[in-house]
Amino acid sequence: MSRLARALFLPVCLAVIVAAGFIVPLPVFVETPREPVSLDERVVVAVEDATLRGDYLLLAVTLSRGTVARLLQAVVDADRTVVAEAQLLPPHEDDDTYFARQRDVFEETAAVAAAVGLQAAGYTVDPREVTGSGVLVAEVVPGTPAENRLAPGDVIVAVDGTPVRGFEDLRAVMPDDAGAALLLDVERDDEHVQVELETAALQTADGTRPGVGILGQTHEPRIDLPVDVAVDGGGIGGPSAGLMVALTVYDKAARDVDLAAGRNVAGTGRIDQDGNVGAVGGVRQKVAAAEATGAEVLVVPAALLDTAKAARRPGSTLEIIGVATFDEARDALLDGGSVTLPVSTRAA
Repeated sequence: MSRLARALFLPVCLAVIVAAGFIVPLPVFVETPREPVSLDERVVVAVEDATLRGDYLLLAVTLSRGTVARLLQAVVDADRTVVAEAQLLPPHEDDDTYFARQRDVFEETAAVAAAVGLQAAGYTVDPREVTGSGVLVAEVVPGTPAENRLAPGDVIVAVDGTPVRGFEDLRAVMPDDAGAALLLDVERDDEHVQVELETAALQTADGTRPGVGILGQTHEPRIDLPVDVAVDGGGIGGPSAGLMVALTVYDKAARDVDLAAGRNVAGTGRIDQDGNVGAVGGVRQKVAAAEATGAEVLVVPAALLDTAKAARRPGSTLEIIGVATFDEARDALLDGGSVTLPVSTRAA
């Protein structure tokens, strides 16, 4: 080895190691606070005088694939949290597929939230009537009939020739017995394919029932609303925007109601068709973002109230309210956020 090569060997090795620390992905993600998203202009409700006095701030986190450098940042920054890949991604799902699926989840969440808000404002609408262009396969359960036959990202559009518009349609056409043969029409990577499966007796949250072994959601969901509602989440994915979208739609659509009342109301929480508010992740980061943006009130799922309060910085004036339903959130804001609401739970 020449003298020059020997002289360069150590610096080059160090440079490669340092570069790897910034580039080589690890099986973890790092959550960091994201700039809150103002919903006043991003949630458009087509009713007369749909204005707010104040604003609703949607809280979210940024998920970045972990590297050695990002892990070191998380060690010294209390507002960063390391999350194992297995807690977020189903087996064999890559990052791009996961984030695309989360954007689909946001769309469905926004549609349900808009319906919940309009219904609370007095409009005739059923948040349960969600339809779409099929069922998006989010995860395939190992050891089930769908393993190696379906994959995350597939969209089921028909079963035995019967069109499937959403997840409820899929459940409705499932046979009552295990061992039944099914022919699925599937959209996969811009191609139409047919997949033959047999149902099996599977254990679910509702007990044992026939199925093929997927976790799915309505693809390109929509609800027929009595008035047009457009929601721009600013690239945010996942279900945690539900509560804040519902509150924004309600405040804009309800007559003689001033819910925000001049305040910057920050918040997070998923919402279902019955208006129940469910837990979400990244609460510590979201509290930090709410404090940094100067919000007066933070609304969180009741199950996360203690966690959120514990995350406040010393001397913080941020008022945190825990709610289990949309109605509790609305009533608390109408009361000026001065009440502590009881915690209720709902099995799912």
